Amino acid sequence: MDEKRENNQITLTYEVSGARIFDQVQHLWLEDGKGNRYDKENGTIRREGGNRYQVTFSNISDVDTLYVCTYQLNVHYLKELEVTVDMA
Repeated sequence: MDEKRENNQITLTYEVSGARIFDQVQHLWLEDGKGNRYDKENGTIRREGGNRYQVTFSNISDVDTLYVCTYQLNVHYLKELEVTVDMA
């Protein structure tokens, strides 16, 4: 992960891997040591070179320690609700 601090903002460039990449990319925020949450300013931008993305957070001026946070995704599929779609 790369970070760039400038003009009261921090921009993170990061790479994701594994399953459910869309969820990993979209559900990301920062927290400081006191538990204050900082949400991204705009949408996530996809960068060239694999599954690399960039996101910017604002109002990060006096914060020394930041933690990158995301949801823990626990996906459970119900076998009894499974359907098959014929694509022919």
